[in-house]
Amino acid sequence: MTEWGVHWNFFATISLVNFCLLFIRDVKHCMLVASLVMICYEISLISFGLKDFILYGPRLDLISANREGIFSSFGYLSTALVGMAVGRHIFHHLV
Repeated sequence: MTEWGVHWNFFATISLVNFCLLFIRDVKHCMLVASLVMICYEISLISFGLKDFILYGPRLDLISANREGIFSSFGYLSTALVGMAVGRHIFHHLV
């Protein structure tokens, strides 16, 4: 239960990441967007108490019951965006 949450699993995370990528996949500067996602997530973890909520918060509703999986989606989204940026860079130089 502590890895993804009560109802959440890896496939829900991948679905959420793919849904978000539908809206930002055509952005030219994927590395910039990935950096912004990583920086905002890290600031939220450290400065706004998100880390304590993820690790020690009570499971009162659907979001708090699945907080590990929901909030890990930001890391997976930034990883996907970095992969898109690297792929575009490589294929741009091949063509």
